[in-house]
Amino acid sequence: GYDEYFKDLNNDGLVSDMSSIIEIQAPRMKELGIIPDNMDMSVLNSKLSKLINALAYSESRNNNQAISSEGAIGYFQFLPNKI
Repeated sequence: GYDEYFKDLNNDGLVSDMSSIIEIQAPRMKELGIIPDNMDMSVLNSKLSKLINALAYSESRNNNQAISSEGAIGYFQFLPNKI
């Protein structure tokens, strides 16, 4: 599940280092034209860390215990699968 992507969150819910995720996703982002082929990975790490932190703040105010009125949970307010 999502646990692999959250392992780099620090105690405040902020992404401290996304290099492991970026290393895996960068080739795909280049292939899809999301980032240029010559983009420096340290710049990409910095930009994506800021984006992920802003997203977590906007969704849950960095509260991993947050539960929305619709039942979405955690930092990024994912909806659990309904059976």
